[in-house]
Amino acid sequence: MAYFQELNTATNVILDRIFSSQDLCKLLYYNSPNPLSQANISDTSSLLMNNVYPLPKMPDAEKDKKGILNMYFYSAKPFSRNSGFKHTYLCFDIMCHLDIWMINTGVRPYSISNEIDVLFNDQYIKDLSLRNVYWNEWSVKNYSDYYSGYHLVYALSQDNNLGC
Repeated sequence: MAYFQELNTATNVILDRIFSSQDLCKLLYYNSPNPLSQANISDTSSLLMNNVYPLPKMPDAEKDKKGILNMYFYSAKPFSRNSGFKHTYLCFDIMCHLDIWMINTGVRPYSISNEIDVLFNDQYIKDLSLRNVYWNEWSVKNYSDYYSGYHLVYALSQDNNLGC
């Protein structure tokens, strides 16, 4: 069974989608109250391991004053009656320093949540899910004294019969 190896491919697919959205990248990269009015980011992949992490990473409150997006797989569970298929839960932690929460168009974490939802919710994404990805949960989180945000979860349908 190659399930865990396939998570590497899925991670790359997710990162490619994230980096394809200039608006999402601007909301994470620019700390100003008008991030969407800023210049396009020429190499959005430069946000990897700076603002976008494929792991559950906590910000350093001493030196970081920015938007952070963590992306990781939270859990996988078999469909009812263990049919050989599973739900895998994809999580996004949207963390923003409290000083940059407000932007001219509203609240930065809401705007980031919306951009992620446009990219993933009810979308068929090859190499990520057998069916459309669907939204499962959105909940507020206090990550530290300086960072708050939202935990956003999507359910993926995947084949557990690999190699059969």
